[in-house]
Amino acid sequence: FPYTTLFRSAGDGARVQLATIVLILVALSTAGAISLLRSGRLQASALAMAATIIIALTLLVYHNSFEDSGVILFAYALPITLGGMLAGKRGILLTVLSCIFGVLLVVILTNLGAPGAGAGAGPVEGQAPISSLISFAVLAGLLGLFIGSLNTLATEALAVRAAREQELEALSSTLEQTVHERTSDLENALNSLQSRAAEAERLLAENAKQREAIRALSVPVLPLNRNTLVMPLVGELDSARLEEMQ
Repeated sequence: FPYTTLFRSAGDGARVQLATIVLILVALSTAGAISLLRSGRLQASALAMAATIIIALTLLVYHNSFEDSGVILFAYALPITLGGMLAGKRGILLTVLSCIFGVLLVVILTNLGAPGAGAGAGPVEGQAPISSLISFAVLAGLLGLFIGSLNTLATEALAVRAAREQELEALSSTLEQTVHERTSDLENALNSLQSRAAEAERLLAENAKQREAIRALSVPVLPLNRNTLVMPLVGELDSARLEEMQ
């Protein structure tokens, strides 16, 4: 927020001091939140950052007059959203209660005339701060409910997506196993066909040899001397046998 909005009623010295305190607080908390995040503690990191923002906003509301802090009060939606989306239902409850407690504490200290409250404006008369506090509490609660519902829907959607991804992984694994089994069956069938083909070739070769032997035995030629051959013939003399004789 612009300094003219945050510190409208504060002097230059107080403005610089408060800005320095807020910046140091945010910087330290951000470093701690990043450290928690790197260690895998997401919820703790989110709650730490939300708490820092709540403290910083409460200091700003405390230092300014309550009537001039409308913009700052709307900024409390940031820690509520941060805690609700990243820290679950407990994070929503803690952030909402912390925001309401911070504003309530500012109202009490302002009415008591605490030093520095409302930039030295003194106690606030009337019911305006109480009404503003009640309105703020109602709005913070409604925002917390909305963020909680949104977080529940997002969690359910993520759960459904995770379940579908697991189903897809299971189907993919089953499909891979089925393809592997079918491939193995095809390889076995191919090996069997190759074996049968080799056996068929061997049988054909043996059959050809047997036919050649039978053909030679059907027309035997027995040499008696250098000038005489004897061909004993038994059975029918068909054209193929006669051709072989010739």
